[in-house]
Amino acid sequence: MNNKETKTVQPIKRIESLTLTEVLSADPTITTSVFQETPTTIVAPGEQQSEDKSDSNISTKEIPKQNKTKEIPKEISKEKKSESTYKRIVAVGDIHGDYKKLMKVLSTAKLVDQKGNWIAKDTILVQTGDLIDRGSDTILIFDLMMKIKKQAEKYNSIVYMLLGNHEVMNLQEDFRYVTRGDVMSFGGMANRKKEFSMEGKYGNLLRNEMNATMIVDDTLFVHAGLISSFAKYGVDQMNNNVHYTLQNYPPHQLFYAPLFSNNGPFWTRFMALGPETPMCEELKIVMDIMKIKRMVVGHTVQENGKINTRCDGKFLMIDVGMSSFYGGGFAYLEIMNDGNEIWAVYSDTERERID
Repeated sequence: MNNKETKTVQPIKRIESLTLTEVLSADPTITTSVFQETPTTIVAPGEQQSEDKSDSNISTKEIPKQNKTKEIPKEISKEKKSESTYKRIVAVGDIHGDYKKLMKVLSTAKLVDQKGNWIAKDTILVQTGDLIDRGSDTILIFDLMMKIKKQAEKYNSIVYMLLGNHEVMNLQEDFRYVTRGDVMSFGGMANRKKEFSMEGKYGNLLRNEMNATMIVDDTLFVHAGLISSFAKYGVDQMNNNVHYTLQNYPPHQLFYAPLFSNNGPFWTRFMALGPETPMCEELKIVMDIMKIKRMVVGHTVQENGKINTRCDGKFLMIDVGMSSFYGGGFAYLEIMNDGNEIWAVYSDTERERID
Protein backbone atom coordinates (compact mmCIF):
# COMPACT_ATOMS: atom_id res chain seq x y z
CA MET A 1 0.00 0.00 0.00
CA ASN A 2 1.61 3.24 -1.13
CA ASN A 3 -0.43 5.82 0.73
CA LYS A 4 0.52 5.87 4.40
CA GLU A 5 -0.83 9.32 5.19
CA THR A 6 -2.16 9.73 8.71
CA LYS A 7 -4.12 12.45 10.39
CA THR A 8 -4.84 13.31 13.99
CA VAL A 9 -8.37 13.92 15.18
CA GLN A 10 -9.52 15.39 18.47
CA PRO A 11 -10.86 12.84 20.95
CA ILE A 12 -14.62 12.44 20.83
CA LYS A 13 -15.58 9.92 23.49
CA ARG A 14 -13.93 7.08 25.28
CA ILE A 15 -15.41 3.72 24.39
CA GLU A 16 -16.59 3.26 27.97
CA SER A 17 -19.18 6.00 27.42
CA LEU A 18 -20.35 4.96 23.99
CA THR A 19 -23.67 3.31 23.29
CA LEU A 20 -23.82 -0.21 21.84
CA THR A 21 -24.78 1.22 18.46
CA GLU A 22 -21.74 3.50 18.48
CA VAL A 23 -19.34 0.78 19.61
CA LEU A 24 -20.46 -1.48 16.79
CA SER A 25 -20.83 1.24 14.19
CA ALA A 26 -18.52 1.71 11.25
CA ASP A 27 -18.36 5.46 11.72
CA PRO A 28 -14.75 6.57 11.13
CA THR A 29 -15.29 9.68 13.29
CA ILE A 30 -15.57 7.59 16.45
CA THR A 31 -12.28 7.10 18.26
CA THR A 32 -11.29 3.53 19.03
CA SER A 33 -8.97 4.42 21.88
CA VAL A 34 -9.90 2.80 25.19
CA PHE A 35 -6.98 3.46 27.50
CA GLN A 36 -6.19 7.05 26.60
CA GLU A 37 -7.93 10.38 26.25
CA THR A 38 -5.23 12.03 24.18
CA PRO A 39 -5.90 12.61 20.47
CA THR A 40 -6.13 9.36 18.56
CA THR A 41 -4.20 8.79 15.35
CA ILE A 42 -6.24 7.22 12.58
CA VAL A 43 -4.15 5.49 9.94
CA ALA A 44 -5.23 4.70 6.43
CA PRO A 45 -7.26 1.46 6.16
CA GLY A 46 -5.14 -1.65 6.04
CA GLU A 47 -2.20 0.06 7.73
CA GLN A 48 -3.43 0.60 11.29
CA GLN A 49 -3.42 -3.10 12.04
CA SER A 50 -0.06 -4.55 11.09
CA GLU A 51 1.37 -7.71 12.56
CA ASP A 52 4.92 -7.52 11.33
CA LYS A 53 7.22 -5.60 9.01
CA SER A 54 7.14 -8.14 6.20
CA ASP A 55 5.73 -7.16 2.84
CA SER A 56 2.47 -8.72 1.77
CA ASN A 57 2.37 -11.25 -1.02
CA ILE A 58 -0.77 -9.73 -2.49
CA SER A 59 -1.06 -5.97 -2.81
CA THR A 60 -4.27 -4.06 -2.10
CA LYS A 61 -5.67 -0.77 -3.29
CA GLU A 62 -6.16 2.21 -1.03
CA ILE A 63 -9.69 2.27 0.29
CA PRO A 64 -11.57 5.58 0.51
CA LYS A 65 -13.32 6.60 3.71
CA GLN A 66 -17.09 6.91 3.90
CA ASN A 67 -19.01 8.65 6.65
CA LYS A 68 -22.42 7.08 6.16
CA THR A 69 -23.27 4.16 8.41
CA LYS A 70 -26.22 1.87 8.84
CA GLU A 71 -28.18 1.72 12.05
CA ILE A 72 -27.33 -1.29 14.19
CA PRO A 73 -30.43 -2.91 15.65
CA LYS A 74 -30.72 -2.94 19.43
CA GLU A 75 -30.68 -6.54 20.58
CA ILE A 76 -31.35 -7.59 24.13
CA SER A 77 -30.44 -11.18 24.91
CA LYS A 78 -28.97 -13.10 27.77
CA GLU A 79 -25.40 -14.26 27.74
CA LYS A 80 -25.38 -17.97 27.00
CA LYS A 81 -23.13 -20.65 28.35
CA SER A 82 -22.74 -24.10 26.86
CA GLU A 83 -24.12 -27.10 28.67
CA SER A 84 -21.71 -28.81 31.06
CA THR A 85 -22.52 -32.32 29.83
CA TYR A 86 -19.25 -32.79 27.99
CA LYS A 87 -16.25 -34.76 29.17
CA ARG A 88 -13.61 -32.40 27.84
CA ILE A 89 -12.92 -29.21 25.95
CA VAL A 90 -10.10 -29.02 23.42
CA ALA A 91 -8.89 -25.56 22.38
CA VAL A 92 -6.68 -25.10 19.32
CA GLY A 93 -4.91 -21.88 18.44
CA ASP A 94 -3.84 -20.25 15.19
CA ILE A 95 -3.33 -22.58 12.20
CA HIS A 96 -2.47 -20.01 9.52
CA GLY A 97 -3.04 -22.00 6.37
CA ASP A 98 -1.26 -25.21 7.44
CA TYR A 99 -3.61 -28.13 6.77
CA LYS A 100 -1.11 -30.80 7.80
CA LYS A 101 -0.62 -29.23 11.21
CA LEU A 102 -4.38 -28.90 11.69
CA MET A 103 -4.78 -32.61 10.92
CA LYS A 104 -1.95 -33.45 13.30
CA VAL A 105 -3.43 -31.55 16.22
CA LEU A 106 -6.93 -32.92 15.64
CA SER A 107 -5.69 -36.51 15.36
CA THR A 108 -3.34 -36.20 18.35
CA ALA A 109 -6.29 -34.98 20.40
CA LYS A 110 -8.21 -38.01 19.12
CA LEU A 111 -10.88 -35.82 17.62
CA VAL A 112 -10.61 -37.18 14.07
CA ASP A 113 -9.34 -40.35 12.42
CA GLN A 114 -6.61 -40.46 9.79
CA LYS A 115 -9.14 -39.61 7.08
CA GLY A 116 -10.26 -36.49 8.90
CA ASN A 117 -13.60 -37.81 10.10
CA TRP A 118 -14.85 -36.89 13.56
CA ILE A 119 -14.63 -39.68 16.17
CA ALA A 120 -14.73 -38.01 19.63
CA LYS A 121 -17.74 -38.42 21.92
CA ASP A 122 -18.97 -35.81 24.39
CA THR A 123 -16.27 -33.33 23.39
CA ILE A 124 -16.19 -29.65 22.54
CA LEU A 125 -13.58 -28.31 20.12
CA VAL A 126 -12.92 -24.57 20.14
CA GLN A 127 -10.68 -23.16 17.43
CA THR A 128 -9.78 -19.60 18.40
CA GLY A 129 -9.38 -18.09 14.93
CA ASP A 130 -6.74 -17.40 12.28
CA LEU A 131 -7.26 -20.59 10.36
CA ILE A 132 -6.09 -18.82 7.22
CA ASP A 133 -3.38 -16.55 5.72
CA ARG A 134 0.41 -17.06 5.68
CA GLY A 135 -0.11 -20.61 4.36
CA SER A 136 -1.83 -21.84 1.22
CA ASP A 137 -4.40 -24.37 2.47
CA THR A 138 -7.52 -22.24 2.98
CA ILE A 139 -9.81 -24.53 0.98
CA LEU A 140 -8.61 -27.72 2.65
CA ILE A 141 -8.85 -26.20 6.12
CA PHE A 142 -12.29 -24.66 5.79
CA ASP A 143 -13.72 -27.75 4.11
CA LEU A 144 -12.34 -29.97 6.89
CA MET A 145 -13.68 -27.76 9.66
CA MET A 146 -17.10 -27.50 8.04
CA LYS A 147 -17.22 -31.28 7.62
CA ILE A 148 -16.28 -32.16 11.21
CA LYS A 149 -18.62 -29.48 12.57
CA LYS A 150 -21.50 -31.37 11.02
CA GLN A 151 -20.16 -34.83 11.89
CA ALA A 152 -19.60 -33.94 15.56
CA GLU A 153 -23.32 -33.59 16.17
CA LYS A 154 -23.75 -37.36 15.81
CA TYR A 155 -21.27 -37.92 18.65
CA ASN A 156 -22.89 -35.49 21.11
CA SER A 157 -19.97 -33.18 20.39
CA ILE A 158 -19.67 -29.60 19.18
CA VAL A 159 -17.17 -27.79 16.97
CA TYR A 160 -16.91 -24.04 17.50
CA MET A 161 -14.94 -21.81 15.15
CA LEU A 162 -14.13 -18.27 16.26
CA LEU A 163 -13.22 -15.39 14.01
CA GLY A 164 -9.63 -14.21 14.11
CA ASN A 165 -8.16 -10.98 12.81
CA HIS A 166 -7.07 -12.75 9.62
CA GLU A 167 -10.59 -13.93 8.83
CA VAL A 168 -11.73 -10.35 9.39
CA MET A 169 -8.92 -8.99 7.20
CA ASN A 170 -10.06 -11.18 4.32
CA LEU A 171 -13.61 -9.88 4.68
CA GLN A 172 -12.13 -6.37 4.63
CA GLU A 173 -10.35 -7.38 1.40
CA ASP A 174 -7.02 -6.81 3.10
CA PHE A 175 -4.89 -9.45 1.44
CA ARG A 176 -1.44 -8.57 2.75
CA TYR A 177 -0.90 -12.03 4.22
CA VAL A 178 -2.55 -14.10 1.49
CA THR A 179 -0.02 -16.25 -0.36
CA ARG A 180 0.10 -16.64 -4.10
CA GLY A 181 -0.26 -20.38 -3.65
CA ASP A 182 -3.52 -19.84 -1.81
CA VAL A 183 -4.82 -17.55 -4.54
CA MET A 184 -3.93 -20.13 -7.17
CA SER A 185 -5.76 -22.86 -5.24
CA PHE A 186 -8.96 -20.89 -5.88
CA GLY A 187 -8.13 -20.44 -9.55
CA GLY A 188 -7.30 -16.76 -9.16
CA MET A 189 -8.15 -13.79 -6.95
CA ALA A 190 -11.53 -13.20 -8.59
CA ASN A 191 -12.69 -16.68 -7.61
CA ARG A 192 -11.25 -16.31 -4.13
CA LYS A 193 -13.11 -13.04 -3.59
CA LYS A 194 -16.28 -14.71 -4.81
CA GLU A 195 -15.95 -17.51 -2.25
CA PHE A 196 -15.46 -14.93 0.53
CA SER A 197 -18.36 -12.76 -0.64
CA MET A 198 -21.81 -12.57 0.96
CA GLU A 199 -22.99 -15.32 -1.36
CA GLY A 200 -19.80 -17.39 -1.23
CA LYS A 201 -19.28 -20.69 0.57
CA TYR A 202 -16.68 -19.37 2.98
CA GLY A 203 -18.10 -15.87 3.16
CA ASN A 204 -21.32 -17.34 4.49
CA LEU A 205 -19.43 -19.40 7.05
CA LEU A 206 -17.49 -16.41 8.37
CA ARG A 207 -20.40 -13.98 8.45
CA ASN A 208 -23.07 -16.28 9.86
CA GLU A 209 -21.54 -19.17 11.79
CA MET A 210 -18.27 -17.98 13.29
CA ASN A 211 -18.48 -15.88 16.47
CA ALA A 212 -16.27 -13.23 17.99
CA THR A 213 -16.26 -14.81 21.44
CA MET A 214 -17.99 -17.46 23.47
CA ILE A 215 -18.20 -19.03 26.90
CA VAL A 216 -18.07 -22.75 27.53
CA ASP A 217 -18.94 -23.47 31.14
CA ASP A 218 -16.64 -21.10 33.07
CA THR A 219 -14.08 -20.39 30.33
CA LEU A 220 -14.23 -17.53 27.84
CA PHE A 221 -12.63 -18.05 24.44
CA VAL A 222 -11.69 -15.19 22.14
CA HIS A 223 -9.07 -14.68 19.47
CA ALA A 224 -6.95 -11.86 20.89
CA GLY A 225 -8.47 -10.84 24.22
CA LEU A 226 -11.52 -9.09 25.61
CA ILE A 227 -11.41 -5.84 27.54
CA SER A 228 -14.21 -4.61 29.76
CA SER A 229 -15.33 -1.88 27.36
CA PHE A 230 -16.63 -4.62 25.08
CA ALA A 231 -17.28 -7.35 27.64
CA LYS A 232 -19.99 -5.28 29.32
CA TYR A 233 -22.25 -5.82 26.31
CA GLY A 234 -22.24 -9.59 26.79
CA VAL A 235 -21.44 -12.49 24.50
CA ASP A 236 -24.71 -12.57 22.62
CA GLN A 237 -24.86 -8.89 21.74
CA MET A 238 -21.26 -8.85 20.57
CA ASN A 239 -21.71 -11.92 18.40
CA ASN A 240 -25.06 -10.86 17.00
CA ASN A 241 -23.77 -7.44 16.08
CA VAL A 242 -20.54 -8.77 14.60
CA HIS A 243 -22.68 -10.96 12.36
CA TYR A 244 -24.93 -8.03 11.50
CA THR A 245 -21.98 -5.79 10.67
CA LEU A 246 -20.27 -8.41 8.52
CA GLN A 247 -23.52 -9.14 6.70
CA ASN A 248 -24.46 -5.52 6.01
CA TYR A 249 -21.33 -3.40 5.69
CA PRO A 250 -19.11 -3.26 2.60
CA PRO A 251 -15.46 -4.28 3.09
CA HIS A 252 -14.04 -0.77 3.30
CA GLN A 253 -16.34 0.28 6.16
CA LEU A 254 -15.34 -2.70 8.29
CA PHE A 255 -12.04 -0.94 8.96
CA TYR A 256 -13.89 1.61 11.09
CA ALA A 257 -16.06 -0.61 13.27
CA PRO A 258 -14.54 -0.34 16.78
CA LEU A 259 -15.04 -4.06 17.40
CA PHE A 260 -12.51 -4.57 14.60
CA SER A 261 -10.12 -1.96 15.99
CA ASN A 262 -6.77 -2.45 17.68
CA ASN A 263 -8.53 -2.57 21.06
CA GLY A 264 -11.17 -5.07 19.93
CA PRO A 265 -11.38 -8.83 20.47
CA PHE A 266 -9.63 -9.63 17.19
CA TRP A 267 -6.56 -7.40 17.57
CA THR A 268 -5.80 -6.32 21.14
CA ARG A 269 -2.45 -7.26 22.61
CA PHE A 270 -3.01 -5.43 25.88
CA MET A 271 -4.10 -8.66 27.54
CA ALA A 272 -1.14 -10.69 26.25
CA LEU A 273 1.65 -8.10 26.34
CA GLY A 274 0.51 -5.22 28.54
CA PRO A 275 2.02 -4.61 31.98
CA GLU A 276 0.85 -7.41 34.23
CA THR A 277 -0.64 -5.39 37.09
CA PRO A 278 -3.09 -3.24 35.07
CA MET A 279 -3.74 -6.15 32.71
CA CYS A 280 -4.71 -8.47 35.59
CA GLU A 281 -6.89 -5.75 37.07
CA GLU A 282 -8.66 -5.43 33.74
CA LEU A 283 -9.00 -9.22 33.48
CA LYS A 284 -10.60 -9.33 36.93
CA ILE A 285 -13.19 -6.79 35.79
CA VAL A 286 -13.96 -8.86 32.69
CA MET A 287 -14.19 -12.07 34.73
CA ASP A 288 -16.65 -10.45 37.11
CA ILE A 289 -18.75 -9.10 34.24
CA MET A 290 -18.81 -12.40 32.37
CA LYS A 291 -18.90 -14.64 35.45
CA ILE A 292 -15.98 -16.74 34.25
CA LYS A 293 -12.87 -18.23 35.84
CA ARG A 294 -10.44 -17.87 32.93
CA MET A 295 -9.89 -16.48 29.43
CA VAL A 296 -8.22 -18.41 26.58
CA VAL A 297 -6.76 -16.61 23.57
CA GLY A 298 -4.64 -17.16 20.48
CA HIS A 299 -3.27 -14.35 18.28
CA THR A 300 -0.01 -13.57 20.11
CA VAL A 301 2.61 -16.20 19.25
CA GLN A 302 4.38 -17.65 22.28
CA GLU A 303 7.99 -17.64 21.20
CA ASN A 304 9.02 -20.37 23.62
CA GLY A 305 6.57 -22.76 21.97
CA LYS A 306 4.69 -23.27 25.23
CA ILE A 307 1.16 -22.48 26.33
CA ASN A 308 1.82 -19.64 28.75
CA THR A 309 -0.38 -18.04 31.39
CA ARG A 310 -0.74 -14.73 33.20
CA CYS A 311 -2.62 -13.63 36.30
CA ASP A 312 -2.15 -16.87 38.25
CA GLY A 313 -3.28 -19.05 35.37
CA LYS A 314 -6.47 -17.14 34.65
CA PHE A 315 -5.30 -15.91 31.23
CA LEU A 316 -4.04 -18.63 28.87
CA MET A 317 -2.24 -18.00 25.57
CA ILE A 318 -2.42 -20.98 23.20
CA ASP A 319 -0.92 -19.66 19.94
CA VAL A 320 2.41 -21.50 19.78
CA GLY A 321 3.11 -20.80 16.12
CA MET A 322 1.88 -24.11 14.75
CA SER A 323 1.97 -23.05 11.12
CA SER A 324 5.11 -23.94 9.17
CA PHE A 325 5.38 -20.18 8.56
CA TYR A 326 6.33 -19.80 12.23
CA GLY A 327 8.44 -22.91 12.46
CA GLY A 328 5.78 -25.49 13.17
CA GLY A 329 5.29 -25.54 16.94
CA PHE A 330 2.71 -27.88 18.42
CA ALA A 331 0.32 -27.63 21.36
CA TYR A 332 -3.32 -27.64 22.29
CA LEU A 333 -5.25 -27.00 25.49
CA GLU A 334 -7.38 -29.64 27.15
CA ILE A 335 -9.88 -28.86 29.91
CA MET A 336 -11.31 -31.88 31.72
CA ASN A 337 -13.56 -32.78 34.62
CA ASP A 338 -15.63 -29.60 34.68
CA GLY A 339 -12.55 -27.39 34.63
CA ASN A 340 -10.81 -29.12 37.53
CA GLU A 341 -7.95 -30.23 35.27
CA ILE A 342 -6.33 -28.09 32.61
CA TRP A 343 -3.52 -29.49 30.48
CA ALA A 344 -1.15 -28.16 27.87
CA VAL A 345 -0.57 -31.04 25.45
CA TYR A 346 2.60 -31.02 23.33
CA SER A 347 2.61 -34.57 21.95
CA ASP A 348 1.18 -38.03 22.55
CA THR A 349 3.56 -38.42 25.48
CA GLU A 350 4.20 -34.86 26.73
CA ARG A 351 1.57 -33.13 28.82
CA GLU A 352 1.87 -30.36 31.37
CA ARG A 353 -0.79 -29.56 33.93
CA ILE A 354 -1.18 -25.80 34.13
CA ASP A 355 -4.20 -25.18 36.38
